[in-house]
Amino acid sequence: MKTIVQGGNLVIPYEGVKKADIVIEDGKIVAIGTDLKVDNAEIIDATGKHIFPGAIDGHSHYGVYGSLEEDYYKTSRSSAIGGVTSVINFMRSSQSYKDQLPTEIAIGENESIIDFCFHLGIMTNKHLEEMRSYVNEFGSTSFKLYLGYRGQEQSRFGTDRLLDDELLLDIFAEMN
Repeated sequence: MKTIVQGGNLVIPYEGVKKADIVIEDGKIVAIGTDLKVDNAEIIDATGKHIFPGAIDGHSHYGVYGSLEEDYYKTSRSSAIGGVTSVINFMRSSQSYKDQLPTEIAIGENESIIDFCFHLGIMTNKHLEEMRSYVNEFGSTSFKLYLGYRGQEQSRFGTDRLLDDELLLDIFAEMN
């Protein structure tokens, strides 16, 4: 299915506003230009309207105040209404993310109407050992280090190591 959004005012970062058409195929933008024509396409008249790029919610915590299913369902819809097309969900756990990510990805794929990815807190030796698999198996390339909790690691997060500069150096060595 192809769609053409015609005659809109595209807001393009670093370029400004341009009057143009957008061709969308299978949910992806495949062409931007003027006076675009595609056979058998649905036409959306955007004359006089501004079309903005989708926003990214760079800091979310799905599953904290409700179930993951509920948050992916409700929050993704609320986000889409506000123009958010992608969310980065923060995960902080003393357990292996290899055990958690398959379930969360399946829930997100089933319930979310926007794109999502993960920002993983590296807090244990197991996390350190598994970092490369988080990238290779799950595509997670965003990590958080809690270096401001010296002395509170075990009581606050249940970690098996100090969250300090040594952890940072170990991560650099592991990921070279």
